[in-house]
Amino acid sequence: MVHSLEPVTPDSQQVFPLLKQALENEQLSGNYRVLTYLILHGQEQPDAFSDLIVKLTDREIAKQVNAATADSPEKMPEIEAAPNLGEPRFIHSSDSENVTPNPPLKLPFSLGNLSPPPPVSPSPPLPVPPSPRLPISPLIFWDSKISESGCQVNDLPDQQEKKKISKLQLPLIAVGTGISLAILVSGLYSLTHPCAIGNCQVSPQAKHLAGESAKILEHSPSTRAVFAARQQLVESIAILQSIPPWSSYRSEGENLVKTYRERLEILNKMVKALEMGAKAASMAKNPPFPVSKWEKIQQLWQEAIALLAQLPTDSELYSFAQTKIQEYQRNLAAINQRLKAEQQATASLKAAKQAVKIAQVRQNKAQSLSNWQLVHATWKTTAHRLKEIPSRTTSYEEAQQLLESYMPELVAAHSRKNQE
Repeated sequence: MVHSLEPVTPDSQQVFPLLKQALENEQLSGNYRVLTYLILHGQEQPDAFSDLIVKLTDREIAKQVNAATADSPEKMPEIEAAPNLGEPRFIHSSDSENVTPNPPLKLPFSLGNLSPPPPVSPSPPLPVPPSPRLPISPLIFWDSKISESGCQVNDLPDQQEKKKISKLQLPLIAVGTGISLAILVSGLYSLTHPCAIGNCQVSPQAKHLAGESAKILEHSPSTRAVFAARQQLVESIAILQSIPPWSSYRSEGENLVKTYRERLEILNKMVKALEMGAKAASMAKNPPFPVSKWEKIQQLWQEAIALLAQLPTDSELYSFAQTKIQEYQRNLAAINQRLKAEQQATASLKAAKQAVKIAQVRQNKAQSLSNWQLVHATWKTTAHRLKEIPSRTTSYEEAQQLLESYMPELVAAHSRKNQE
């Protein structure tokens, strides 16, 4: 194995003939077939190889014959003709898929799937600019003796660069096709879009919906009428917004949208207030509730009233809003009473439990008449606090259970007081 001292350009047309010439100058003792491989730095497999046929010159053959005759005149060695191995050839690793390998040789490294193929007809070079070459080290491997000399290297064109160029061209073609289709679809959409060309029927349709929305609220508006009017106005605005920017009707549509949005803002406040009132009324069903839930219901009624109060006096909904404000204020007053009752019941139950603890402590220490009088008064206060808890509160049931369990204590304290 021979390595070059300096990196050389892997030009097979120059490297392999120079190596053949160097082998011939070695004045070998026989005919040889030499497999020469080119390996790129950083790779484990050969990039290319060539069969080199090195044959003895006539002068070298004559020297061997004379030497043999001088040693043994009776018997002169016969020069055996080497088998014809065909023309030498150069194979690139990328072109080794469709060929049959020569007889295997012992190599100092594994070629993997790379096998020397039989001679192939060289194809004309492709008009691809030469790729940059990496430094290589030529490796020479010596094998068995052969006959016939000569070296003809057939270098197949490098098709990898052409494949790379083709792969780059495919995405460009796809991108160009996509852009063309996008432009075509956009053009068709623009031509078929409402109000793009010709008369625009969108504006009359939007105006009709807006007019119907106003008519609904003219006579005795109701909650259902408010929701219906809002829905029609929303549809009218959506239709006007569909007019494309390049249409001559775009300016008219924007002016109408601005006007309709002002009406829609009022309707939105009204709808939101009605929704809050409905939610508050639904939450207030099936009492009693703890204080925290009554507070949430109270807050909903308060916010609904505040939204209704924001409607302008010149709105067609102003009269309806005032009616709703009065209704919601009555509901809020009822909720306030229920909330207050629940708060008082909670406080009374807590005070009664504290009185029970005091009564039990005094009862355990009572020894005189005055002591039993104080015990009796404490149990009496406890019973009174439990009895005053309203039945429509969450504390009522617990208060009744405590009252039933503490009544014997009250009776016993009364009897002991009388005894003293």
